[in-house]
Amino acid sequence: MPPCPRCGDRLNVMKYGKHNSPTVGKLQQYYCKPCNYEFMLFPGLPPRTDVQQCPECHRRDGVSKHGRIHPKSHEGSYQRFYCRFCNRWFQRYPEEWEESKPPCPHCDGRHVRANGKYILKSGRLSLKYVCHNCEKHFSVHGI
Repeated sequence: MPPCPRCGDRLNVMKYGKHNSPTVGKLQQYYCKPCNYEFMLFPGLPPRTDVQQCPECHRRDGVSKHGRIHPKSHEGSYQRFYCRFCNRWFQRYPEEWEESKPPCPHCDGRHVRANGKYILKSGRLSLKYVCHNCEKHFSVHGI
């Protein structure tokens, strides 16, 4: 156990619970019996920059890294992420895919987002999108 910041004792310090931090997730709370003092290690940590923001709930504190995706075309690999709040997997695409979002073929709306899935066949990449206006899914071939 870590030492108490007030008295320096380690033997009477125990785990007390977890505290939800808006920037880094859950932090372990500790309790020192002789001082009757609750404390946390590193309470002022800066926001995480090693993980992507979840595209659904727009939070970083529940996102964790889970391996990499290696396409068969050997064009590089992409980091895979998991959000525990949405129970959703997503991956980070290259920025040029995000900037060139196509219009929806059903309603011609520009409010589309990548669905987090892509198909790679014979060197051509198909990225799947979903439209926020009509809620229909479509894919764009040959990106």
